[in-house]
Amino acid sequence: MTRPRLDVDLQQVIDDVRAGRPVSDRAFDQLFPEPIRRVSSRFWTPLVVARKVSRLLAEEGGPVLDVGAGVGKLCLAGALTTDAVFHGIEHRAALVETAREVIDALGLTGRAEVRQGSLDDIDWNAYRAYYFCNPFEENIFPEARRLDDAIPLTEERFQKDTARVEAALDAAPVGTRIVTFHGLGARVPATYRKYPERTAGTAFLNLWIKVDAGSAGGEGTFDGWIAGR
Repeated sequence: MTRPRLDVDLQQVIDDVRAGRPVSDRAFDQLFPEPIRRVSSRFWTPLVVARKVSRLLAEEGGPVLDVGAGVGKLCLAGALTTDAVFHGIEHRAALVETAREVIDALGLTGRAEVRQGSLDDIDWNAYRAYYFCNPFEENIFPEARRLDDAIPLTEERFQKDTARVEAALDAAPVGTRIVTFHGLGARVPATYRKYPERTAGTAFLNLWIKVDAGSAGGEGTFDGWIAGR
């Protein structure tokens, strides 16, 4: 990827994002190469939603982890609009490379980071704030709806990953917060409380905060995906 040139127009976009002024996804996505721009609306969080997610998760005070970060759109928005540090984990190497180059071009190294890996590579003890933009559903998409064939995607992996996340959330300490957009695809443990008043006005966005230590294996609320998204 060619590093994006911050010409006058693109610099104005970044300044507007920082200042909280309205910015379209079409304008913001100019940071990314054209193949990414073509699929951005299908696979990554709209900027207006990313801003809201960033504020909700930054309130926790520690680093935020975006699980299935793609090209780092949430991490970029968070680093530009809050004082929090945003990390992302993504299994496609090409997307990680794109994210890192944009982060570097914007001078956000240290505030935003995207690394390659899977759920097995997450240090769940290092985070108390997580974002999930329905990261597992691609495993059960028809092949024509998938981003590409760069990684193995199967229903077995979907079941394994959602079970792993359920267990990790169940084991997390009180105060852990998660935000989901278009669902998690897994069961949110009953020890979490949903705060619909905090996400009112944004469809398919949910905030959950762990309010009870509980016990592993408890029932919870299924935060499913939206069919045909």
